[in-house]
Amino acid sequence: MAADVRVFISHSSKEDELSKRAVRALEKRLDTTRIRLLYDKDVLDTGEHWRDELWEWWGACDAAVVICSVPALTAQWVFLEVATLMRRHSLTRLPVFPVLIEPVTAEHVRSDALFKDQLLPELQTTHMWTEATLEAEADALAQKLNALTVLSSFDKPLFEWERRIAILLQQHATAELISVAAGALETAVEPWMPLALQARVVARAMINAQPGAVTKAMHALAAALDEKRRGDVMGLVAAAWLPVADAQQVAAIVQRPRGTRGVALPTHVHRLACWYIRRASGRYPEWQPVEFKRPSGADDVNETYDSIAAALRGHLKLDPDHDDEAVVDELQRRETRGEPVFIVVPADAKEPPKLFPSKLLVPLMMRLLDDFPSLSFFVLAGHPPVELQDAVAEGRVIFLNLDRDQSKSWDPALRRRRDRRLRGA
Repeated sequence: MAADVRVFISHSSKEDELSKRAVRALEKRLDTTRIRLLYDKDVLDTGEHWRDELWEWWGACDAAVVICSVPALTAQWVFLEVATLMRRHSLTRLPVFPVLIEPVTAEHVRSDALFKDQLLPELQTTHMWTEATLEAEADALAQKLNALTVLSSFDKPLFEWERRIAILLQQHATAELISVAAGALETAVEPWMPLALQARVVARAMINAQPGAVTKAMHALAAALDEKRRGDVMGLVAAAWLPVADAQQVAAIVQRPRGTRGVALPTHVHRLACWYIRRASGRYPEWQPVEFKRPSGADDVNETYDSIAAALRGHLKLDPDHDDEAVVDELQRRETRGEPVFIVVPADAKEPPKLFPSKLLVPLMMRLLDDFPSLSFFVLAGHPPVELQDAVAEGRVIFLNLDRDQSKSWDPALRRRRDRRLRGA
């Protein structure tokens, strides 16, 4: 898989040997499975500067390194590159790292360079790269550039979740709050990092952290995120804590034969079912459950079935008058595009009467699996009835185990309810 973090190297084609060694030393220390150096050794200053590839490099890189050597200070094309990169820095905080090659100092850049007005030395605390310091300076810069790999989706099944959390943080939190949250997660953000990168570092740490650390981080972010946004973040984070083996079974449902795509969860909590869907689809577009309401007083399969069919028409944006065949046809078209549709079917287990009586569950599931074989169905069953276990034995439904105590620690609403009970006791 190609690396997807791009670092542009700005330099003059008339570089001396120390400049070339500096780039080689830096490249040797980079995680090249995730970082690609955009470094053209041949075409700069040869009349081919305007080709589309170079413009793309300047405009699309994730960071840039400017080799400030004696020839680079007066190179017209280095000037053009620095001006373009610094414009991006001012707009999006693009990380730009000047590398001072002996005998060039920061003062030389401020006074002698064609790009002296770009304030390049002010970006970082810069030290001169000499024969004696080259290895240490390459280590220090490579460490910063390797931190950019948090932006890479390579081998990161939860990349999309991290991106969504990072966007929320970037939109609503300050750098100060993000830094406090990072400390709670025992990770670090650095001042040179743009806000987008800081947010991504914290988002990835949250996905991988234990519940206690996430709770501390959420307290730090409470001033920036309202209750809904905190719920959105926790809905992504908590899904990452679900057992991987169970989530893999859920993901495998779409590969099962048509008419056998049923999943039973030992819980009545709709949120947990959504988390299973989200955890299972980490590498795919997120699968959304179809919502439906059981008709008031309904106590047979037909009424409940009709309510699900009506919900499917709304989900598929079909006219309410379309018959069931139209629903089936549209679902089949979606299936060919690899877009599974999930319906959460709650079951009864000594719960309020709005939930389905268990005696209706299996007949309803069998009819749905027969009539809508392209769908996958989630059954929420706190204490599965014998009939459901029979369906599992027949291979029509997969039954997943769930640790109730652990799930309560994931779910903020359940945790608050449990804490109130404990205080009352």
